[in-house]
Order: sequence, then C-alpha cells, then structure tokens
Amino acid sequence: QMAQEARGGDQGAAEETSQGIQVDVAGPVVAMALDVIGDIGFGMDFGAVEGAVGRGDKSPYLQASEHILTGIMYTFALPPLVANTLASLPRFLLPGFRRKLEEGVDLYTTVARQIYDRTREEAELSEELEQQQQQQQRTGEVG
Repeated sequence: QMAQEARGGDQGAAEETSQGIQVDVAGPVVAMALDVIGDIGFGMDFGAVEGAVGRGDKSPYLQASEHILTGIMYTFALPPLVANTLASLPRFLLPGFRRKLEEGVDLYTTVARQIYDRTREEAELSEELEQQQQQQQRTGEVG
C-alpha cells in the first residue's frame, strides 16, 4: 500500500523490494529542472512537472528531447558504417523513428522561434520607451 501511495500518478516510480520501497526520482527531477530552466531562463511553462508527477506521462518537451538525443546518438555515436547505413535507408523503413525525430525538432524549433520573437518584441518595446523618455526629457529641457 505504501508503494502504491509513493507512486502517485507516475506508474513505475516506486516499487516494493525486499529491502523496502525503491523510489525513482530521476524523472521528476529532470522534469523539475526543465520547468525551472524554462521559467527562469525563457519565461516558458513547459508543464513537465505536472506531467511527470500529476498525470504520470512525459511532457511533450521531454519526449521531444529524448527523440532528438536518440537521433544524435544514431548520427554521432554509432560507428560511421552503421550510421551511414541507417541514414541511407528509405524513410518507410524507419517511419516511427524519423517521424518522432522530426516532430521533436519541429517542437523545439517552434518554441525557440516563440522565445526569439517575444524577446525581440520586448527589446523593441524597451527601445521605444527609452526613446520616448529621452524625447520627453529634451522637450522638458527646452520648455
């Protein structure tokens, strides 16, 4: 019963062993790190903790990063002969892998574009406000 309570919404997060309850905290810690970095660094809520702890599923961002890292591993970590062979296979032979990789890259590209656009808009607004303040100061000095 304690193992079931420790599991919460994350299936498989805790299991009862002969030595007690073993709790897997790696998933929720990674999710928390993603949410903290997203919030503090980019002003984005990736919802990773909510997914990892609340519903027991992974955030789309965590899923995308797993697919991208798998693609990187196939590209760079495998011996060149294996990597080249996989890359030369027709798309239909690896449909799930390639689709998930492309979806992951698309998601990260979309988020990066949103962050860039928002940052650029904030910078432009800040510059515009600064120019208005300078204009008001010049007008006040003249009048």
